[in-house]
Amino acid sequence: MKKAVQCAGVDGKLLSGNLNVIMGPSGCGKTTLINILSGRMPPADHVQVLDELSDGQAELTSLSSSRCRRRMGYVPQEDVLHANLTVRENLDYAACLRMPPGTPGSWRSAVVYAIMKDLELYPRQDQVVGSEQAPAISGGQRKRVNIGMGMVALPPILFMDEPTSGLDGRMSLEVIRLVRRLAQVARMNMTAVIHQPSAEAFLEFDYVLLLTTDKRVAYHGPPAGCHVYFGPRGLGFNW
Repeated sequence: MKKAVQCAGVDGKLLSGNLNVIMGPSGCGKTTLINILSGRMPPADHVQVLDELSDGQAELTSLSSSRCRRRMGYVPQEDVLHANLTVRENLDYAACLRMPPGTPGSWRSAVVYAIMKDLELYPRQDQVVGSEQAPAISGGQRKRVNIGMGMVALPPILFMDEPTSGLDGRMSLEVIRLVRRLAQVARMNMTAVIHQPSAEAFLEFDYVLLLTTDKRVAYHGPPAGCHVYFGPRGLGFNW
């Protein structure tokens, strides 16, 4: 039996303070790539993180699979919300599970409060979220709660698998713009897998990593540079 190739020679960089996007056709390895980078599947021992230190210097760290998971947040494609809990209770519960043992309750509450404010969820904090079949908050709000649950441990790096799945174009754009603003303000490294964003949403990302059907990198750079790169190669890239 021929062994399936998960990723083939993927090379690139994901920078702090940016919202990065990994794109490509179905089956190209987008989700596999972020699962590897986040330590959710091997070979995570090849992940290296460049930390900016307070004195302006940088430190390169090679992370094991377990250390990857501690350093990095992960937001799955499917919502992991508890239908009978409120917005605040969902975030607080996630914080209890993901923050280090012994974290003071006052600090946990402060982090949850800050995330609700940042994700514009504070006015809905006491609203029960409901189920997907009988939602009590909007689809965009559900996605923001889901993202917040990945942020509660304050990871410097956050991976999101299809964070706009199931949303219409307007809501998708709102979520992307909000997450990008958070990445810039908090100096977080946020990377999302998105299958087919609108042209307007595509330009909101800072960097694009485009994979091909054979699971290789076709392009890595700013969205606005795509037409410059693909045009001379006879591949139209218009929006």
